[in-house]
Amino acid sequence: MEHKKYKVAVIEDSQEDHDILTGYLAKYEEEFHTTFEISSYSNIDSFLTAYSLQFDILFIDIDFGLGSNGMDLAKEIRKRDKDVVIIFATNLSKFALKGYEVDALDYMLKPLRYPSLVSRLQKAIRIIDSRPKDGIVVTSSNGIRKIALNSILYVEILGHSLKFHLLNEIVESKGTLKDVEQQLNSASFSRCNYCYLVNLRYVDAIEKYECLINGERLQISHPRKKKFVEDLMAYLMTK
Repeated sequence: MEHKKYKVAVIEDSQEDHDILTGYLAKYEEEFHTTFEISSYSNIDSFLTAYSLQFDILFIDIDFGLGSNGMDLAKEIRKRDKDVVIIFATNLSKFALKGYEVDALDYMLKPLRYPSLVSRLQKAIRIIDSRPKDGIVVTSSNGIRKIALNSILYVEILGHSLKFHLLNEIVESKGTLKDVEQQLNSASFSRCNYCYLVNLRYVDAIEKYECLINGERLQISHPRKKKFVEDLMAYLMTK
């Protein structure tokens, strides 16, 4: 049986608690045919220095002492990554209860217990497995950001500035529309003119030389209309 793989970071300054947690993760791997790629960090600074958008799950201790705080770390992570699953491992339940502020999945009280880990991991894995796998990583003024393809309405180019028009916000970045096309490499996107790359799943209608998408009207250029309509019809045929 092929094991599912998940990338996990353990941010914990207590070697004893770290060893208990990683031991439980190893036990979970054996029992549930799962593989965890584990990266360990003993302080917040080392984690932030090494951090990239590669992790599926973060286990964060809240109390690092010397003024360091796992809750502050989680807030910083949420600026960079809205999707990673955060689970607090702590003996400070009063702080863990504030996890909603950083959209934490849950918390485990120390001393850690294996059944507690199992229930949290199963919940986390269900969430991760249910997410769309396709996405794009962009660099905005707020840092690096993962964007799920199904959240993109369209991408607009203005000079050398890119605007990712999402369902609930606009994310600005630098680059070219051609580069975005190559990164997306998806049959669900098509250009309606030189400055718009449209997610075909959100096209409501085509009226003459306009594309209606989520209440907006985007201009369709004469040279691109035939190909855009063909792409839309091909997409609809697969749905």
